[in-house]
Amino acid sequence: MPEVKQEWRKILLVGCYERMDVEDQLVRADCCVVKTDRGAAAVVCAKHDSFSAAVLVSTGREMDPAETALNLKDIQPSMEIIILTDRTLDQEAAVQA
Repeated sequence: MPEVKQEWRKILLVGCYERMDVEDQLVRADCCVVKTDRGAAAVVCAKHDSFSAAVLVSTGREMDPAETALNLKDIQPSMEIIILTDRTLDQEAAVQA
């Protein structure tokens, strides 16, 4: 029986490092993870390397997730983009208002 080769997925993880559970899950799924903490750095990475997908957790103040996603799509149109949001922050802001 021929051996089936599993293709590694190279994932660009953009976000704060407090959400390490996301990285752990990607590694357990046999993904090669490249991390960056800002959207601008993610755009630079995408210009120099090829990725299967980008997971945007938090992109910092200089770029919002939508802008980062659009810039990444411009560079690599076939890249899958996943945006993760933390709704508890929205709920806390609403309570404080």
